[in-house]
Amino acid sequence: MIKLFYKLSNFTLKSQFGEFSSNDIYPVSMKEHSTGIDFTLNDEITYFIPLHGKDSVYNAMIAIKVGQQFNLDQQSIKQGLKQVEITEMRFQMLKGKSGTTIINDAWNASPASVKAAIETFEQLVGYKKKIIVLGDML
Repeated sequence: MIKLFYKLSNFTLKSQFGEFSSNDIYPVSMKEHSTGIDFTLNDEITYFIPLHGKDSVYNAMIAIKVGQQFNLDQQSIKQGLKQVEITEMRFQMLKGKSGTTIINDAWNASPASVKAAIETFEQLVGYKKKIIVLGDML
């Protein structure tokens, strides 16, 4: 663990990440499922993360690039992304009564995170009834 922090503290990565093709790394497709997102990047490799929302894809793109810089093979990167665990109260999906899905996004909110949570919530399809719980902003 200490070596990893040492390596990271001396590590510089110069790449642009984002939604558009003007970036070095960008998604060419994203498909939401009840269990997460399948997405393909401009390198034509498809990945899966057990998270929701395009912001999660952007975070995953950074993780992919860092993994590549440390010479991890694609299979290891893909497997690592599949095993990502969500932090409690950060777009945490819970099953409620009578088929209700509850989205708990109540931890340490900011205007940007609340906006992203609401946008992602609106895009979720295939749910009988969905409820979002948001926290206060400090």
